[in-house]
Amino acid sequence: MLGFVLRHASLSFGDLVKVLQDANLICEREAWSLTASPVRIPKFAVFDKANCAGIVKDWPQGHVFCASCEVRWQYSPASESADVLVLTENKGVASSLKGEGFKPIGREWEAVQPGKAGLVPWGSAVPSEGANIRAETRIPHPLEYPERCGDAKTRFYYYRDLSSGAIRFLRLCGVT
Repeated sequence: MLGFVLRHASLSFGDLVKVLQDANLICEREAWSLTASPVRIPKFAVFDKANCAGIVKDWPQGHVFCASCEVRWQYSPASESADVLVLTENKGVASSLKGEGFKPIGREWEAVQPGKAGLVPWGSAVPSEGANIRAETRIPHPLEYPERCGDAKTRFYYYRDLSSGAIRFLRLCGVT
Protein backbone atom coordinates (compact mmCIF):
# COMPACT_ATOMS: atom_id res chain seq x y z
CA MET A 1 0.00 0.00 0.00
CA LEU A 2 1.32 3.47 -0.83
CA GLY A 3 1.71 6.12 1.84
CA PHE A 4 1.99 9.88 1.47
CA VAL A 5 3.90 12.28 3.72
CA LEU A 6 3.19 16.01 3.47
CA ARG A 7 4.51 18.99 5.41
CA HIS A 8 3.46 22.58 5.95
CA ALA A 9 6.24 24.53 7.67
CA SER A 10 4.13 27.46 8.89
CA LEU A 11 0.43 26.67 9.13
CA SER A 12 -1.59 29.27 11.01
CA PHE A 13 -3.35 28.40 14.27
CA GLY A 14 -6.78 28.63 12.63
CA ASP A 15 -5.75 26.50 9.64
CA LEU A 16 -4.27 23.82 11.93
CA VAL A 17 -7.57 23.69 13.82
CA LYS A 18 -9.42 23.34 10.47
CA VAL A 19 -7.13 20.46 9.45
CA LEU A 20 -7.83 18.66 12.74
CA GLN A 21 -11.58 19.19 12.28
CA ASP A 22 -11.59 18.01 8.64
CA ALA A 23 -13.96 15.03 8.42
CA ASN A 24 -12.16 13.75 5.30
CA LEU A 25 -8.91 13.60 7.25
CA ILE A 26 -9.66 12.61 10.85
CA CYS A 27 -12.20 9.83 11.43
CA GLU A 28 -15.11 10.73 13.67
CA ARG A 29 -14.87 7.41 15.47
CA GLU A 30 -11.74 6.05 17.06
CA ALA A 31 -9.44 9.05 16.76
CA TRP A 32 -6.79 9.62 19.40
CA SER A 33 -4.50 12.43 20.50
CA LEU A 34 -1.05 12.24 22.01
CA THR A 35 0.03 15.68 23.17
CA ALA A 36 3.11 17.10 24.86
CA SER A 37 4.44 20.29 26.35
CA PRO A 38 7.88 21.19 27.70
CA VAL A 39 6.35 21.77 31.14
CA ARG A 40 3.61 19.09 31.34
CA ILE A 41 3.47 15.30 31.29
CA PRO A 42 2.31 14.03 27.89
CA LYS A 43 -1.36 13.16 27.60
CA PHE A 44 -2.91 10.33 25.61
CA ALA A 45 -6.65 10.71 25.06
CA VAL A 46 -9.63 10.02 22.87
CA PHE A 47 -9.57 12.90 20.36
CA ASP A 48 -12.23 15.58 20.90
CA LYS A 49 -12.85 17.43 17.60
CA ALA A 50 -15.04 19.98 19.36
CA ASN A 51 -12.03 21.08 21.43
CA CYS A 52 -9.39 21.29 18.65
CA ALA A 53 -8.51 24.91 19.36
CA GLY A 54 -8.04 24.18 23.06
CA ILE A 55 -5.87 21.16 22.34
CA VAL A 56 -3.52 23.11 20.05
CA LYS A 57 -3.45 26.10 22.44
CA ASP A 58 -2.74 23.96 25.51
CA TRP A 59 -0.37 21.50 23.84
CA PRO A 60 2.31 22.98 21.56
CA GLN A 61 3.34 19.51 20.35
CA GLY A 62 1.00 16.76 19.38
CA HIS A 63 -0.30 13.96 17.23
CA VAL A 64 -3.86 13.20 16.25
CA PHE A 65 -4.29 9.84 14.61
CA CYS A 66 -6.91 7.45 13.35
CA ALA A 67 -7.18 4.60 10.85
CA SER A 68 -6.84 6.94 7.85
CA CYS A 69 -4.07 9.37 8.83
CA GLU A 70 -1.85 10.97 11.43
CA VAL A 71 -1.40 14.72 11.87
CA ARG A 72 1.64 15.90 13.86
CA TRP A 73 2.32 19.48 14.86
CA GLN A 74 4.77 21.67 16.69
CA TYR A 75 3.06 24.99 17.41
CA SER A 76 4.87 28.21 18.22
CA PRO A 77 2.70 30.74 20.10
CA ALA A 78 5.26 33.47 19.36
CA SER A 79 4.84 33.14 15.58
CA GLU A 80 1.25 31.85 15.83
CA SER A 81 2.10 29.11 13.36
CA ALA A 82 2.81 25.40 13.38
CA ASP A 83 5.10 23.02 11.56
CA VAL A 84 2.67 20.26 10.51
CA LEU A 85 3.28 16.78 9.13
CA VAL A 86 0.51 14.58 7.70
CA LEU A 87 0.94 10.87 6.99
CA THR A 88 -1.84 9.07 5.11
CA GLU A 89 -2.51 6.21 2.74
CA ASN A 90 -5.36 8.14 1.11
CA LYS A 91 -4.23 9.63 -2.24
CA GLY A 92 -7.29 11.91 -2.42
CA VAL A 93 -6.51 13.43 0.97
CA ALA A 94 -2.86 13.89 -0.03
CA SER A 95 -3.92 15.68 -3.24
CA SER A 96 -6.32 18.00 -1.41
CA LEU A 97 -3.63 18.93 1.15
CA LYS A 98 -1.26 19.91 -1.67
CA GLY A 99 -3.89 22.48 -2.65
CA GLU A 100 -3.74 23.82 0.91
CA GLY A 101 -0.01 24.53 0.70
CA PHE A 102 1.32 21.20 2.01
CA LYS A 103 4.44 19.95 0.23
CA PRO A 104 5.19 16.26 -0.26
CA ILE A 105 8.22 14.81 1.50
CA GLY A 106 9.86 12.23 -0.71
CA ARG A 107 8.19 10.71 -3.70
CA GLU A 108 6.52 7.48 -2.70
CA TRP A 109 6.39 5.54 0.52
CA GLU A 110 5.31 2.01 1.19
CA ALA A 111 3.00 1.80 4.20
CA VAL A 112 3.61 -1.52 5.94
CA GLN A 113 1.56 -2.71 8.89
CA PRO A 114 3.83 -4.95 10.97
CA GLY A 115 1.44 -7.84 11.59
CA LYS A 116 0.12 -7.95 15.14
CA ALA A 117 2.85 -5.69 16.45
CA GLY A 118 1.86 -2.79 18.62
CA LEU A 119 3.49 -0.28 20.93
CA VAL A 120 2.76 -0.92 24.58
CA PRO A 121 2.78 1.87 27.19
CA TRP A 122 6.13 2.75 28.72
CA GLY A 123 6.80 0.71 31.84
CA SER A 124 4.37 -2.05 30.86
CA ALA A 125 5.33 -5.69 30.96
CA VAL A 126 5.71 -7.04 27.44
CA PRO A 127 2.61 -9.16 26.73
CA SER A 128 3.05 -12.91 26.40
CA GLU A 129 2.61 -12.87 22.62
CA GLY A 130 6.03 -11.31 22.85
CA ALA A 131 8.35 -11.09 19.89
CA ASN A 132 6.27 -8.73 17.76
CA ILE A 133 5.56 -6.30 20.59
CA ARG A 134 7.73 -3.21 20.88
CA ALA A 135 7.88 -1.18 24.08
CA GLU A 136 7.25 2.53 23.46
CA THR A 137 10.67 4.08 24.04
CA ARG A 138 10.19 7.53 22.54
CA ILE A 139 8.38 8.81 25.64
CA PRO A 140 10.50 8.09 28.72
CA HIS A 141 7.76 8.12 31.34
CA PRO A 142 4.32 6.61 31.92
CA LEU A 143 1.41 7.73 29.78
CA GLU A 144 -2.07 7.83 31.21
CA TYR A 145 -4.28 5.91 28.80
CA PRO A 146 -8.01 6.66 28.69
CA GLU A 147 -10.00 4.26 30.86
CA ARG A 148 -11.64 2.57 27.87
CA CYS A 149 -8.24 1.47 26.55
CA GLY A 150 -7.59 -1.11 29.26
CA ASP A 151 -4.32 -2.86 28.43
CA ALA A 152 -3.92 -0.94 25.20
CA LYS A 153 -1.44 -1.37 22.40
CA THR A 154 -0.99 1.43 19.89
CA ARG A 155 -1.14 0.17 16.29
CA PHE A 156 1.13 1.67 13.66
CA TYR A 157 2.41 1.56 10.10
CA TYR A 158 6.02 1.74 9.00
CA TYR A 159 6.61 4.12 6.10
CA ARG A 160 9.40 2.62 4.06
CA ASP A 161 11.37 4.45 1.36
CA LEU A 162 10.67 2.55 -1.88
CA SER A 163 14.11 3.21 -3.36
CA SER A 164 16.25 2.15 -0.37
CA GLY A 165 13.82 0.02 1.64
CA ALA A 166 14.71 1.99 4.78
CA ILE A 167 11.97 2.75 7.30
CA ARG A 168 11.76 6.53 7.70
CA PHE A 169 8.48 7.14 9.55
CA LEU A 170 6.26 5.36 12.03
CA ARG A 171 2.60 6.40 11.62
CA LEU A 172 0.26 5.82 14.56
CA CYS A 173 -3.08 4.48 13.35
CA GLY A 174 -5.15 3.26 16.28
CA VAL A 175 -5.43 1.61 19.66
CA THR A 176 -6.38 -2.00 20.37
